[in-house]
Amino acid sequence: MKFRHLLAIGGVAALVLTGCGGGDDSSSGDEPTATVSAQDEAAITQVSAELERAAKAKDGVAFCDLIQPALIDSAFGSKARCAKAARGGLSDPALADLEIESITATSTGANVIYKNASDQNATFVKVAGNWYIDFPGSVDSSSAPPDG
Repeated sequence: MKFRHLLAIGGVAALVLTGCGGGDDSSSGDEPTATVSAQDEAAITQVSAELERAAKAKDGVAFCDLIQPALIDSAFGSKARCAKAARGGLSDPALADLEIESITATSTGANVIYKNASDQNATFVKVAGNWYIDFPGSVDSSSAPPDG
């Protein structure tokens, strides 16, 4: 699977931080739809801080705890396989100092733009009341259990 291969070769930062510049793609489903509540903003900020800690510690298990559960199942089959694949990519300096510039709600979750990751963003999805890192295109977010 493409996602597994990218993680295995150290593409963790490339998957978490995706370019937000470029052409107009008004059909992507990630257009801003509303503001994020203060509670959701705090939870997303916490996930970003945990991502930074996992990267600094090169802790694949902690990293995989932050990924949308449906993605773990479909891409790896288990959290242990995810952690093994992620270890090498966590040394990417782009993940070591994540300072949030903005958080915007989208039709499928939230988009975070980081100040120090030039032209980079991350996508988050809320599943069962918890926020997770989502990798657009890797798992259909609509197939995730609905937030309740």
